[in-house]
Amino acid sequence: MSLPATDGESEEKGVNPEGVGVRLARGYDNTERSARSERSRIRILETLAELLQDKPAVEVTFDQIAARAGLSVRTVFRFYKDKDSLFRSFEEEVLRRLRDERSLVMEMAAPEFAAEQYRIFERNARWVEALRRTPIRSADRAQFRREGIEILSAKIRASLPLTMSEANERQIGFIAMLAGDALWSDLRRYIGRDGGEMADVLRMNVAHLMGVLEHTPFPT
Repeated sequence: MSLPATDGESEEKGVNPEGVGVRLARGYDNTERSARSERSRIRILETLAELLQDKPAVEVTFDQIAARAGLSVRTVFRFYKDKDSLFRSFEEEVLRRLRDERSLVMEMAAPEFAAEQYRIFERNARWVEALRRTPIRSADRAQFRREGIEILSAKIRASLPLTMSEANERQIGFIAMLAGDALWSDLRRYIGRDGGEMADVLRMNVAHLMGVLEHTPFPT
């Protein structure tokens, strides 16, 4: 014999349908609120990237960010208590994007992988150039660069039938550094070359230098 349903119970399921509805609505509200918050956060960082194209970091203010982003200054301060926290968050976002894209091309051979680094920087050019203009110089940014050099160096090393001498390793390190964001940025800024265009040049030069290293190895 079934017991009569008590207040707050469904006779059929043993749950309160209205209570479930409230919980679902609350869950939806929380999800939507989180999504709106994330959109605002990204909009703040996108706006910072825009502003840093035209002015030095010291001249950027929260008022300017709020006005261009279409947000209140209070909203900007809700995310970031000061410019230092803003710049650090910006760096984290840029490095996350670059690492995510780099992870998709890890199977490429050394010349193609090197070229793809320039294409990744070019696809994220506004973010990368803005990051280079911030005053933050964290260990994570240095680590990101080391990772790129180490990955490309390992690819070059694996493709060469050589016992690596110290001189060989220096040459490999030099080749790997060509694929960094510093040279990519200088080529765009001072030579006026598109990073995507220069990717093909980099690919050919990395392949050439690898050939030189293979056939005329440095003495030990």
